[in-house]
Amino acid sequence: MTGEIPAIKEFPNDGQTWRIEWFNGIERDQNLPSEPKAQLVISPMMTGSAPNISSPSSFDDEQRKIISVGVGQLPLLQLGSLWRYSLPTGQLAGQIITFTDLFISSDTVRLVPSNIKDDHGYVIPWYLHRIKPAFLSHCLAIERNGDPFAIMIPVMEVIRFYYAETSRQSKAIFNGLYRIDLNKIINPERSFFDAEKKRCHLQLRMRFRNADTWIIGRLLCSREAYQGAIRVYDSIMQQKLQRRTHLYPETSFPFQGNTTLKTRGISHHPNGAAQPRHLIFAIESCSGAFPYDSLSCRRDNDNRQSKTKNGDIEKNKIPGYGNMQANPAPSGGLLQSALEPNAALPPYEILTPSNRFTAIANFVLIQPEKYECRYKKATSYRFPLPETNEMSTGDGNYQNSKITPAYVEAYGRRQVRISAKSNHDSQLRIYRRLGSYPGCSGQEATYASRTGPKKTGR
Repeated sequence: MTGEIPAIKEFPNDGQTWRIEWFNGIERDQNLPSEPKAQLVISPMMTGSAPNISSPSSFDDEQRKIISVGVGQLPLLQLGSLWRYSLPTGQLAGQIITFTDLFISSDTVRLVPSNIKDDHGYVIPWYLHRIKPAFLSHCLAIERNGDPFAIMIPVMEVIRFYYAETSRQSKAIFNGLYRIDLNKIINPERSFFDAEKKRCHLQLRMRFRNADTWIIGRLLCSREAYQGAIRVYDSIMQQKLQRRTHLYPETSFPFQGNTTLKTRGISHHPNGAAQPRHLIFAIESCSGAFPYDSLSCRRDNDNRQSKTKNGDIEKNKIPGYGNMQANPAPSGGLLQSALEPNAALPPYEILTPSNRFTAIANFVLIQPEKYECRYKKATSYRFPLPETNEMSTGDGNYQNSKITPAYVEAYGRRQVRISAKSNHDSQLRIYRRLGSYPGCSGQEATYASRTGPKKTGR
């Protein structure tokens, strides 16, 4: 199934507008063993006059709370995003900030706690953004024009952008598959890097999609990228062995050198500082170099037919495994992070556009020609619809759960910022959800555009 972003059950469904303020720590839940949970700090918007959604004074600190969401949903979560009735409204705090010729290296980037101070006071001052109670979470501080704290990016945002584009990638990073079980991602015996041609060859396992290969290839062919990936899991395990109450992941950039970094965030000018500083909520795109010039991928479950036709072989083919047809997307679907889904049910795919890496914007995945196929298409089958509309990004089990598996998948390589139309569509979804509650109703309304004819909304 494919469809729009469903509601996330852990977000309050109280009619208030909530903003994701910060990422806190990582936790484990025995009821959802297949994926860790990311803790989100959220605050409700103050009531009254039209607020500035980028200002901390527009949100109520007294009602601030922490919710825990499975890391498989991390690709859907951005700092500064607004949520209402458990749905994203399409509004994002901050403004676009682009850094050109930004040099990334071990000398210009360092890992620091979010509450670090310098001569000007807190690097993230209270009046700019309030991160409590996640003071001990980490940021990557990037030096620019001699200021070691010129750019501050939360570590979880770096992980989300560079290492967790999809649910499968996110779970692979936080569960340590690159460190302890690479065989679940690729066939190591048939995957290699041709240094002379700068071509990466991958034999991909069936649980991962072709769109995942760009990041997988980068992590396996670049020392910087691999170290950044395994550091997430290693840092969590090290803190766990030290019996720390909260687990805060660490990471680093997957490349070194110059880049153009397009971000969304807020800027400020500390007293006495010669230049502004920037707090980044989300990275939009990056031109950082990739270790390969081309990428070739074979799959364990390659369902393509061979181009060569041989009568005897065609005649003697045996039926392959039947595909599990997708059921229609559940109406009013709800992502939850409390229980594992039923792995026997067909998954719900949540598609998100992606064009985050401009260095590979014109790359085309090479799929070697298939010369032989000993199987023919089998009859597809369909499971009955589950009796609940709840979903989970966990791997699932076979304990007759009625919860449907769900995966966030990337498609294409086109990154589109939320337009006025998509923002309006998000509001319509919220109104429809509100109208489904007893005693509430939505009514079509007409409003006038400043620059065009009348439009219809809710």
